[in-house]
Amino acid sequence: MTVRNAIPFALLMVLCAVTGPGQNAEAPTDAAPPTIAQGGVINLASRMPARLTGGAIAGGSLVSIRGWRLGPAAEQARAAGATLTPSLAGVSVRVTQGPVEIDALPIMVSAGEIQALLPDSVPPGEVEVRVLRNGVPSRTPARLHMVESSFGAFSQNGRGWGPGDIRNADGQLNSLDHAARPGEIVTLRGTGLGRAKDPAPQVLVGSREARITSAADRKGQAPGVDEIAFALPDETPAGCYVPVRVRSGGYVSNTVTAAISRSAGACSTADGWMGAQPDQHGKLAFLALVRVSLRLVLTRREKADYLMDTGYASFELRKSGDQPNPYYIFPAPGTCTTLAGPMTLASLIRPESTLVRASGVPLDAGDNVTVQGVDGQRKFQGARASMLGGTSPLPQAQSKRFPLFLTPGDFTFSTPGGRDMGPFTSTVHVTPAIDWTNRDGIATVDRERGVTVKWRAARPNGWVLITAINSDEESGGVGLCSCIEHASAGSFHIPQDALANVPPTPADSQGLPTNMLLVAELPGDDTARALSPGGIEHVMAFFASVSARTVSFR
Repeated sequence: MTVRNAIPFALLMVLCAVTGPGQNAEAPTDAAPPTIAQGGVINLASRMPARLTGGAIAGGSLVSIRGWRLGPAAEQARAAGATLTPSLAGVSVRVTQGPVEIDALPIMVSAGEIQALLPDSVPPGEVEVRVLRNGVPSRTPARLHMVESSFGAFSQNGRGWGPGDIRNADGQLNSLDHAARPGEIVTLRGTGLGRAKDPAPQVLVGSREARITSAADRKGQAPGVDEIAFALPDETPAGCYVPVRVRSGGYVSNTVTAAISRSAGACSTADGWMGAQPDQHGKLAFLALVRVSLRLVLTRREKADYLMDTGYASFELRKSGDQPNPYYIFPAPGTCTTLAGPMTLASLIRPESTLVRASGVPLDAGDNVTVQGVDGQRKFQGARASMLGGTSPLPQAQSKRFPLFLTPGDFTFSTPGGRDMGPFTSTVHVTPAIDWTNRDGIATVDRERGVTVKWRAARPNGWVLITAINSDEESGGVGLCSCIEHASAGSFHIPQDALANVPPTPADSQGLPTNMLLVAELPGDDTARALSPGGIEHVMAFFASVSARTVSFR
């Protein structure tokens, strides 16, 4: 592949947005048998694409089957602990391995999704899954590789990320207001523990191994649900979003988080003002200025460097109960979180699309946003990213070269106001960009050993976000790990368990080159000043510098 051929995909590699389970494509309207979507059978708890390592499915797991015409309007087995039958609302699920046929047990059925329990008797190896509706089978089966054990952790939002379904020692749900303490025994719920005996499962809290006190399924009360009780390590970091992962059968689960406090009561957000963003509601402004240094290494002899300045502004109304932006559920300092899911092309427009990503109802702030700096001003429409200076790898921008815009100093965002808010003005302070000092020396990342990145930060009191990301070429499933560390630390080692579900890079890679390692510097405190708030209740405005390069994950 030449540099020129790679240019159309360059921004796709900068940061991939990973969400929860993707929406199915529009279904055909003609009468037809049930259809299982490609990659449509996943662990119900983790929601991880089956092609990713941790997306392997074990016998005894609860699974989600996505597709079209799967069943009638939603119907589910009514009572917890009720006897499950091989059919629900005329819908059944059949698992075959050669001549062996085993019926799964539907728990919830709708037109677009079936939730079912795969019996313990489903053997490891290659199997085919079919859905039958009123005796009519799906034409094309879903093919799965079944394993002995592959745990998925339930999250409170049902999407496989964020606060986990974790009960504290007193039986109450772990939450920001009711945190657990190091040394206490807590219980995590999930599915897929299967025959996890040799090796025994491990629970990793902030990549520190916890002592398991019990691990068992709840067949009599909640078929398919496993519970793992474990003692939080004494050295567990305090924080509102401490990452928890489980390794079983050699596979690493999705990441959920636990609220941990050194004293009884609520947790505290040790990672400052940014970590508090998921809990803010009302009218919010999100403003970002981003300096991006991007290196595309295509072959040993071909590489291309791009230096870009971009801006972003969005205004939204977030209500209590709205889902937060998963990218601001920052883990505790010195730890890593992970996300996995389908690639969302709409979110790959600009590198800051994951740093600032609206999760509420957009507000009308006027026709455009103006950014005023030392060397002039730039205007762009809100709720989208805009190129402010430098050279973009996008093909339509190859003939355009603009002077860099973000020189150190104060920059002012302003909008004229619109239907939902008045005139708005706020400032952002720009600093020199981060220096990723060993970027040239990291061409390959060994996922079994982890990788150490080193940097010189412009703001010693700030934070450095280290992200590894790649996609599976066949399914489009994306695995991402994101770690946070004090900028003053100067280095960070991404551990093996955080990289386990970042897909490896094929030797003959032909698809979109999304294999990226990124180091981003974020401010440690809120430097924004809302000079004219315009009715906005919370302002999140910052400058971030991002240094990124393509790497080969092995």
